[in-house]
Amino acid sequence: MKVKKVKNVSVSTPVMVADCFVDNGYLQGPGGSLPDVDVDYQSDKRQEIKEYTERRYNLNGKQRVFSAGTVTTLKVKAVIKDVARTMRIPVGLVNYINAIFDDDKCDFTGIFKLAAENKKVAKFIEDYPMLFENIRTLMFQPRSNSVHASALIVTPDEKDGESMECFDYVPIKKVDNILVSENDGYELDELGLLKNDCLATKELSKLHSIMDVCNEVYGSELSLEKLAMSDLNDPKVYEILSKGHTQDIFQFSSKGMTKFLISMKPTVINDLIAANALYRPATLENGSTESYIDCKRGDTAPAYLWGTYNALKDTFGLITYQEQVVFIAREVGNFSLGDGVKLVKFISKKKTDKIQSMKDKFMKGAKENGCPKEDAEAIWRQIEACGSYLFNKCISGKEYIMRPNGGRKGRTNQLTIGEMYKTMHDSKWARENGHRSLHDRYKRLGYGTGWSLVDGDNEKYLLKNKIVDIRYMGIRPIYRITLANGATIDVTENHKHPTNNGMKRTDEIVVGVDKMYVSIGSLSEDTVYRFTDKDGAYNDPYYHKTGNEEHYKMGRKKMGEKGLYTELQTVVSIEYIGDDEVYDVEMADPHHTFTTGNGVVTCNSHATAYAVTSYVGAYLKANYPTAFYSVALEWADDKDIPVLMSEMEQCSQARVVHPDINVSQAKFHTDYTTDSIFWSLTKIKMVGVKAVDWIVEERNVRGEYTSIENFIERVFRYKLKQYKYFDDPDDEEEMKRCPVNARHVLNLILAGCFDNVENAKSVVERYAIVQKAAAKLGFEVKERDFPVDMVGKHYYWSQKQLEVSSIGSIDYKRAYDNSSIKEQAKKRASYTTLKDVVPLENDGKRIAVCATVVEYEEKKYQSKKTGDVGTFVKMLLQQGNDLCECIVWSEEYNKLRPQLMNVKNKLIVFTGVIKYSDFTGKNNIQLTKNSLLEIL
Repeated sequence: MKVKKVKNVSVSTPVMVADCFVDNGYLQGPGGSLPDVDVDYQSDKRQEIKEYTERRYNLNGKQRVFSAGTVTTLKVKAVIKDVARTMRIPVGLVNYINAIFDDDKCDFTGIFKLAAENKKVAKFIEDYPMLFENIRTLMFQPRSNSVHASALIVTPDEKDGESMECFDYVPIKKVDNILVSENDGYELDELGLLKNDCLATKELSKLHSIMDVCNEVYGSELSLEKLAMSDLNDPKVYEILSKGHTQDIFQFSSKGMTKFLISMKPTVINDLIAANALYRPATLENGSTESYIDCKRGDTAPAYLWGTYNALKDTFGLITYQEQVVFIAREVGNFSLGDGVKLVKFISKKKTDKIQSMKDKFMKGAKENGCPKEDAEAIWRQIEACGSYLFNKCISGKEYIMRPNGGRKGRTNQLTIGEMYKTMHDSKWARENGHRSLHDRYKRLGYGTGWSLVDGDNEKYLLKNKIVDIRYMGIRPIYRITLANGATIDVTENHKHPTNNGMKRTDEIVVGVDKMYVSIGSLSEDTVYRFTDKDGAYNDPYYHKTGNEEHYKMGRKKMGEKGLYTELQTVVSIEYIGDDEVYDVEMADPHHTFTTGNGVVTCNSHATAYAVTSYVGAYLKANYPTAFYSVALEWADDKDIPVLMSEMEQCSQARVVHPDINVSQAKFHTDYTTDSIFWSLTKIKMVGVKAVDWIVEERNVRGEYTSIENFIERVFRYKLKQYKYFDDPDDEEEMKRCPVNARHVLNLILAGCFDNVENAKSVVERYAIVQKAAAKLGFEVKERDFPVDMVGKHYYWSQKQLEVSSIGSIDYKRAYDNSSIKEQAKKRASYTTLKDVVPLENDGKRIAVCATVVEYEEKKYQSKKTGDVGTFVKMLLQQGNDLCECIVWSEEYNKLRPQLMNVKNKLIVFTGVIKYSDFTGKNNIQLTKNSLLEIL
C-alpha cells in the first residue's frame, strides 16, 4: 500500500476512545504501562508483515527488531514434582501433597509455615528432608525457554541522544538464526518496550477475496478500510443478522450465537460488539446474556450501581469490556487510569494478594467519593467475577492434538499445537523445520481433524471433527492437571473441561473428586463391547454374542470402527508450572471439544471478538450475496455446503447449479450475469485435481467440447487402452499418458456435466449419454450397473447425481404422485413437505410424505409399565436441504421391520402424523398402526 498523504491533526478537547477516555492510563511512567499491540493480518500476508517490520526498522546496519523470548519458572509445585521424580518418591504421594500447596501464595518459607498447620505436609517433610534441601536453591529459577510465536519487539533508534540497537536494551541470543530476547514478555513490558503481536486470521483473506471479486465484477471500489471506517449502520446488515442468516459470518455462524442474535435483534455496531463479548460460557451461566436481551427489548430496566452509569450505559449495566473495569475503578474507587490498567492485569493473572491489596484501596476511594458501602462491595464482586470471561481460555502450545490418523504425542510426524500454528503462518519456519509440504497442505485444506466428545446412549465417546482454526493468544500462566492414570494437560486456569460433574474451569475442579474424560482407543469388531461400572472403571474388551440382554443392561455400547471409547479418570493434582505461550483451538460446530495427545478431552477455547470484521462480512453478504457465497463455498467444508446453499436460497438470488463440462473448473465458477454458481469439478466423486486440470487445459487450448464423443476423443487422444467396463482400472503407464479414466467419465455424466452439450431435457436422458460413452470407450453398459426397471425413473438419476457430486434435487412431489400410496391416501392424509412439519401449529396433522432416509438407527427402551425391553426406530429424513426426524414405535416397527431393514439412502413414501416431541422441543413425524408405506 502506498502512502499518499500524511496529515497532523490536533484537538483542544479530549477524544473519546470506545466511550472511555484513557488519557495516560496506557503510557510509560508512573501512570501505567504500554499495552501489547495485537494486529490481525491476512493469513497469507503475515510473513510479509514480519519481513516488512525488519526492513522498516533495521536501517543503517542497526539491529532494532527481535523476537520476544518466553521463560518457564519453577514454583513450589513444579520444583517438588521435578526433584521428587529424581529421588523416586511415589508419584501418587507427591501429587497428593502438591494439591495442598498454592503456587501464588507459597514460597520456601511458606512451605514450613504450612507444615506448622498441616500434619500431612509436616510428615512429608520429615520423611523426605533432602527433597526440601534440594529445592531451596531451585525455586523460582528458569526451567525452560523458547521463542514467542508472534511477538516482535522494535526498540527506539536512540536514547538520551545516543544511537542505540536492541542489544543496548536487553540481552539477546540467536535461536535457529532468529534474534530472541533473554527476557520474557512480562519483563519487556516492565522495561517499557512495546510488544507487537503479528497475528493471522484466514477470515481477512476470505473478505479480501470477496472484495476483489466485487471490485472486478461490480466496480464497487470496496476496501476493508473503507467499510471499517464507515458509519457501520447499514440496516440490511442488521436485518440479515436478526433473521439468523449468519452462515460464514465471522464469530456469528454457530447455532448458539445465531439464536442469540435472533433474540437480541441487533440494530447498531455496539450490539455486535456486546454479542461477541457476552456470548461466552461464564456470561451464559450467570445470566448476563438474558439480561442484555431483556434490557434491549425494553422488557426490564437496566440496574446501575452507584457511579457505574457512565461506564455501563451502553451495555445495560453489565460489565462487558476491560475498559469498563478501568473506568469504574477510576469513577468509583478514585484509581488513576494507570492503576485501573494494573487491576485488569492482576485479575487476568489471578494475582490474589495484589487484587486484595487493591480492594482495600478501592473501598477507601469509594468511601471518599460517597459511594454506599453495600454498592461498593457489590461493584467489587462484579469486577472480580468478570475476570472469568473478559480473558480468553487457552491451552499450552506444547500440547498435542490427537489426530484420527494416529498422530499422538511422541510420534515423529506429530506437531505440537504451537508448531501447527507456526507451520500454517510462517513459511520460513516451516521450510527450515522440514514442514514445507505440510505448510502448503494447511493452506489448502486447513489443519485437518481431531476427536470431539459426543453423547452416546450409555456413555460419552469420541468422533472425528474438523479443526477450524488455531490462534496464538500470548503468554499466560499455565496449570498442569494430572489424572490418576498419569495423563496430564497444560492449560490456563479459566479453561473449561467436560467432567462427570458438568463443564468446569480448571480453577473450579475439585482434586480427588472430579473426573475428566480420557480416550481409551477404538474397538474394531462390531461384536466387541465395553462394560462400565458405576464408578467409571472399565473391564478389558471381551467378545459376546449380539443381543444378550444382560450385557445390554450393564451399559454395553457397540461402537464399530467410527469412534473412540472414553473413560473417566480422577483428577489427582492441579499445579502452576509457569508462564508460556498459549493458543485457542477452535473445533467445528456443534461439538466444541478436542482430545490432546495424552488422550485428555478438553473444551474448545474461546476466541477473541472481532465485531467490525463480522460487520464487514455481513455487509458483503447483504449487498453482494453472489460474490459472498461464491467465495464462502470455495472455503467451506463439504458438510457445511448444504447449509450455505439453503441459506443462499432464502436470502439471495444466487443459486448453485450442477456442473457443466464447458463452464465448470477446479473451483466454483460464477456467472455473475445470471447469479449462477457452477459446481466445482473437483467435488465430483473420484475426479481429482490432475484430471480436472487435464480437462480444462484441453478446453482452453482447443475450444469447447461439442458432445460426449468429442470429449472422449480429445481427452483420451494419448491413451491407447480400450476399456471393458467403467471400473476397468488403469495401470501406471496409462495414468502418465492421461490422468482421466472411464470412471471419471461416468461420474461426470451422472453429475450432469454433459446435459447442455447433449441437449438432455430430463435427467433420465443421461442413460443415453452413458450408452454413447460406453460405446466410444469400447464396451456395452451392463444391466447390473443400471437396472432396467430403474433407468426410466427420474428420482433414480437424481439419486445418482447426489451420490457422485452431493448436488442435485429430487422431485419428491412427482415421486409421490407416481406412487401407489397417493390413491390409497386420498381423504386420509395430505401431501406435506418436511419444511411444513416444523410449525408447531401443525401438531397432530395427518400427512403423506416422500423423502430420502439418510440415517436409520434401531434403539432399545424398557417399558415403565411392563418392564419389557422393546425396540423402536429413529430415521432422519431429507428433502433437499430440509431435515426431519421420523419415529417408528415398537408396535408399528414389529409389523414394518421387513420393509424398513434396508431403507437407508432410499426414497420412502408413507403416511403418518406430526407429533411434538418434549425431548427435542420440536415436531417430528411418527408412523401409526394405520400408516401406509412404500419403498421406491
